[in-house]
Amino acid sequence: MANTTILEIPLEILYSIFDRCDTYTIFHSIRYVCKYFYHAVNNYKPHKLDLTSNSRYNFELIFRLTPLNSITSLLISNDKKGRISKFISRVGNQQLVQLHSLALDGVSDKELEHFFKNILTNELSSLSIEWKNYGEYKLREIIVPAIGQFNLKKLCLKNFCNIVNDESMPKCCNIEHFTIGSCSYLDYPKILNRMPRLKKLVIGECTSSYNNKILSDSDLDIQPQLEFLTINNCASYAVNLRDLEALLSLTPTIHHLKLIYENQDCKPIFYGEYWEKFISSKLPLLNTFEFSFLHKLYEDKKVPQLDTLIASFQTPYWLDKHRFVTCEYNIDSREVRLYTSGMTCHEISTKYKNGRWSFEKSAPVFKISSQDNIYRLTKSSKCDKILTTLEISYNENLKNNMHYLEKVLESDKTLTSLTLTSNRISASGIYYLSLGLQKNQTLTGLNFSDTLDCEGAKYIADALGKNSSLTRLILTAIRPSQYVTEILAGGLRNNTSLQTLVLQCNDYGVCEMKILVEVFKINKTLVEIDLAENKIGTAGAIVLANELKTNKILTILNLQKNQIGSDAGQHIGNALRENKTLHTLYLDFNPIGSEGMRSIANGLGNNTTLITLTLRRTEIGSDAGQNIGDALRENKTLRMLRIDHNPIGMEGMKGIANGLPNNTALTTLEIGHCQLQSEGVTYLAASLKQNTTLINLELRYNSIKHTAIEHLADALKHNKTLTRLDLLGNHMECEGARFLAAALEMNTILTTLDLRYHQIERQLAIMHYTMIQ
Repeated sequence: MANTTILEIPLEILYSIFDRCDTYTIFHSIRYVCKYFYHAVNNYKPHKLDLTSNSRYNFELIFRLTPLNSITSLLISNDKKGRISKFISRVGNQQLVQLHSLALDGVSDKELEHFFKNILTNELSSLSIEWKNYGEYKLREIIVPAIGQFNLKKLCLKNFCNIVNDESMPKCCNIEHFTIGSCSYLDYPKILNRMPRLKKLVIGECTSSYNNKILSDSDLDIQPQLEFLTINNCASYAVNLRDLEALLSLTPTIHHLKLIYENQDCKPIFYGEYWEKFISSKLPLLNTFEFSFLHKLYEDKKVPQLDTLIASFQTPYWLDKHRFVTCEYNIDSREVRLYTSGMTCHEISTKYKNGRWSFEKSAPVFKISSQDNIYRLTKSSKCDKILTTLEISYNENLKNNMHYLEKVLESDKTLTSLTLTSNRISASGIYYLSLGLQKNQTLTGLNFSDTLDCEGAKYIADALGKNSSLTRLILTAIRPSQYVTEILAGGLRNNTSLQTLVLQCNDYGVCEMKILVEVFKINKTLVEIDLAENKIGTAGAIVLANELKTNKILTILNLQKNQIGSDAGQHIGNALRENKTLHTLYLDFNPIGSEGMRSIANGLGNNTTLITLTLRRTEIGSDAGQNIGDALRENKTLRMLRIDHNPIGMEGMKGIANGLPNNTALTTLEIGHCQLQSEGVTYLAASLKQNTTLINLELRYNSIKHTAIEHLADALKHNKTLTRLDLLGNHMECEGARFLAAALEMNTILTTLDLRYHQIERQLAIMHYTMIQ
């Protein structure tokens, strides 16, 4: 049996599987898997037709293969082309004699009337109607008299309102399950009286009756048998708590209650002891209680303590029966919500109005559960997953709720990365952040971007001195003064866990660099420093370079966009010559120039640890090419060199190419936008024949003509290591394409060749055919 193929699955099992699939999947997907499935579907007699998906149905196929007299369940959802009307035109006046269950979504009055008069029989026991873009009253005139025509046990009128007030509504003795879109408070006993056998009642929205009457047992003509009650939307301004108590007290037989209620105050509905007392006295048979209670705070109203509210649901009455409750606060809408664990995310984060569910906007939400008493922070009520990373940006409401963030950091053991960007958090808010960080032992990454004054810096420094879990700290655009930097430096000196420190876009100059360098001398864990987009300038770079000579911890340094000039080149070169730990250095977008590059290259030749060096847009000219080549000849560790967007030219490329044959380490060379032209690439092609390590070569936008492509193609015939060649944007001619095609016939190593933005479509097609062959 373990080796059985799909072609050996017995038809009985296949049909059992089909019974659990929707109509579209059966007739439009499974049918075309293989011949066996094709014939199986053709002989399948479905009992259920589900035409509710958004897919396009082949009605002719479905009706040709489906005997109408075998259908017991039919679900149709109208679409723009009138799916219900299509069904009626296909069926005509033929009765569906076996049909027990019918659901019509978006039906018109004429379509419904046709079903009642011509298609349905007394076998119908379940009917579900939802109108859409049609008048409810016209449909009601058809439905109400027809209800008595059928022996219905289940009736769903999803978006109908107050239908039980219709005088012609018959007494439905057999209905056990009734769903109504909306009804008033005083309609509740009317429903029970008209449906004496009712077991399950679902009310979409319970509205006001605009009457001060309070329901009592005298409003009932029968002894209710109701066991399941759901009210999806009920608000205190329509049905106050006194009326709600009276409504629920009419049916002490309820076993299962689901209630979504919006109250103008937290008391007493948000307190467990209130419900414990009410249920014990009025609903003694209740086994399952699902609820979602909402309270919207006015601007001047203080936010209640969530842990105080949740504490009332941590008594044995609730915990012993596993009735776990979550309390949450949405900082944007200022809504406090209390709900049971049995409620779905859809029910919690949506509102039922006019027969429809409307989604609420995502916003930061603080929540706490009675099950574990842990505060958590999510992006919305819809999110029930345990988050490990969270970002909150551009939300000014957060600054007034930072005390909740402290509780999250103190109790949540799953959050590992937190980003707080441009939330205008003041020093008082940073104080709570600091307290949380001092107690937290699981957060490893913090990204904070907001203006930081001396008081806020002190709180951050206090956290850094005591926290032992953070390994990555990002402080960008904090606009620090020199004094603020000194305060932060004190915290960094005492920290023993940070490995990565990102201080981008902080306008740091030489004074701040002197402060940070003193930190680097003391701190023994910082291995990655990112100072991109500051203003440390040449003087600041010299200060940092002098520290690098003796630093034995730092491995990655980012100095991009820092206005570092050529005079710093000699100091950076000296640092590379003496440093034994740095393996990655980013110097992009600095006016280092050829003179500065010569000094850096001299240091690189004697360096034994650097693996990655990037120098994009650093104004390196052709006269530095020979120095780079000499460095490559001597260096034994550098694997990636990025020098694109520099005016290196063909003479500079000649010098670089001279160093490649003897290089045994470099695997990636990016030298696009460098004005190499054909002559420069010819020098490079010659070196590729001898180079045995280069894997990735990028030559974008270098005005390479077919003459140089011929040399490059010849090199590909001999090179045994290059797997990726990027020639994007070189306006290569057809002649060059033919050279590459010929080379690819012999080369079996190259896997990626980028020839975009070349007007050689026909030649590319030939090359593709050649490679396939």
